[in-house]
Amino acid sequence: MSQRFLTTIREPVEIVNVSGPLPECCRLMNTGGAGGGQGARPGRRKLLANLPLEAPVSQNQDSKPHIQDGAMDLQQIMEVLPHRHPFLMVDRILCRDGLRSARGLKNLTANEEFFQGHFPGRPEMPRTLLVECMAQAGAAAVLAAEENRGKNALFASIDRCRFGRAAVPGDVLEIEVETLNMKRDMGKMRAICRVGQEEIASGELMFALVDSPSEDFK
Repeated sequence: MSQRFLTTIREPVEIVNVSGPLPECCRLMNTGGAGGGQGARPGRRKLLANLPLEAPVSQNQDSKPHIQDGAMDLQQIMEVLPHRHPFLMVDRILCRDGLRSARGLKNLTANEEFFQGHFPGRPEMPRTLLVECMAQAGAAAVLAAEENRGKNALFASIDRCRFGRAAVPGDVLEIEVETLNMKRDMGKMRAICRVGQEEIASGELMFALVDSPSEDFK
């Protein structure tokens, strides 16, 4: 991890480990960063032991399309997230392994509204919005599960947050999230945001699931 990172760290939390491989597209935090498997710290891959995968759903239960293949386009993301432009911060979910893990994508263009004032002549994405990108990618993956449809994910806290270099126009943000634990309507995820092989933000995000009025999604 880059020595340029600024760190705010709380005491570590014990998490139950899970055995068994993840699908290739969702192998995330156990790679040790850009260097691959070598040099990865023990215990990096942490998942709740009995975290359920999505069960098949009958296609005639309701009129909404059921997301079962893992990938989500922008329209499918908007069906589970209440966010809209200019505050929808994830363009696609590339793959999703039930409630376990997911990978999302955000393309940064010069037209993003926050670049206009942050900063004139030297546009940088505010680092707080990198956190929002990671939170929305995780929320989209969790809320796409059939048992969570119609709910909303509220940001509760962030631990061990680190930032690297600034995200600028033209960058493609790849966001990886992995569930650390889930209990009833509370959960915690490990999230990493990269540009290419460079890690530019990471943290552990805690969230709460709440019922969401249907008008939020209109």
